[in-house]
Amino acid sequence: MTSGSVGSVPPGHVCWTYDDPAVFDARAQRFLLAGLDAGERVRYVTAEPEGIAAARWRNVPRLREALRSGAACGYDRRVLDDRTIEELACLHPAADPDATLFHLYVGPADLVLAGELDSSNHETFGAALTRAHLDDATGELVVRADELRFIDYRSLVHLHRPAKRRGGTVVLRTALAPAARLVELLGLSRIRVAVAR
Repeated sequence: MTSGSVGSVPPGHVCWTYDDPAVFDARAQRFLLAGLDAGERVRYVTAEPEGIAAARWRNVPRLREALRSGAACGYDRRVLDDRTIEELACLHPAADPDATLFHLYVGPADLVLAGELDSSNHETFGAALTRAHLDDATGELVVRADELRFIDYRSLVHLHRPAKRRGGTVVLRTALAPAARLVELLGLSRIRVAVAR
């Protein structure tokens, strides 16, 4: 286990990384017992990272229902490299602090984007968008980015590509006013930035 800072109590969907299976087992046990104490049911699902990547945007209602109560994913650092772990961790609402700088996940009504997107992780963001299969979405895609602290131009370009391919638009709801100016300067016509004040 690399950190204890991601909560161990449901509800929520968390991503944990570990080096020691015994530490992971203890953390997972606390998470499961807290869920049982809260009246939750336990289901065990296992998947290879490739199986996780097959999750599609069109399955969002089913995914949202499955994750409503709580879920914990664990990735073994002895088996997966840092890049793969980052690509998987970023698709969770919460993860160990050293796993990823940003999160892209399905929220209650919209896609949610939080954290920081910069030159160090823009390729991972592009991979996350590919894994989310945003090309399958139709019309307007709303991305709630209330907790986005920074976004660079490369990440905006990554966000623009699937919207352009499918002929739709992305509405980026964020408090980052400079994002609107960047979109304008770059001519990213498929992104509309709604600046939240």
